[in-house]
Amino acid sequence: MVTPKCDDRFSIAHVPWGTLALVPVKGGNEKMEREFSVKLANRPGELARMTDALHKDGVNIRTISTEPHAEVVRIVTADPDKSRTSLRRAGLEFSERNLLVAKLKDEPGELARISGALAREGVNIDAAYMLDRDSKHVHVAFAVSDEDKAKNILKL
Repeated sequence: MVTPKCDDRFSIAHVPWGTLALVPVKGGNEKMEREFSVKLANRPGELARMTDALHKDGVNIRTISTEPHAEVVRIVTADPDKSRTSLRRAGLEFSERNLLVAKLKDEPGELARISGALAREGVNIDAAYMLDRDSKHVHVAFAVSDEDKAKNILKL
């Protein structure tokens, strides 16, 4: 079986806690991102309670996704350690997981290339978040169903 490759614009960076980030080969930020899935009741004031707790500790939310029927809010923040502390202090139930981060050219087909390589090997993208962008690139964070398999698929 041939392993799909992204191309020479990306490299896999292993970080001390054994996770993976897809980062630009030349330079780039190798910071690992974390997704927090926070359990909130689907009623007025719950999102305000969570965001107020993060605000009080100076945590910036980089991206957010809500799932009202599942009563889950997913966030990626600028400071995972402070986020964890804030959510615990507020008595909020949450889980967290690593995200793979790709710096993609901001042009048609880039997301198709990455998602296609993973799909061909049976790796599901559970969540995707656009974190930021500049005039030529988009930073996208992915939560995948099988991180170890994704590591093998994205080898250079």
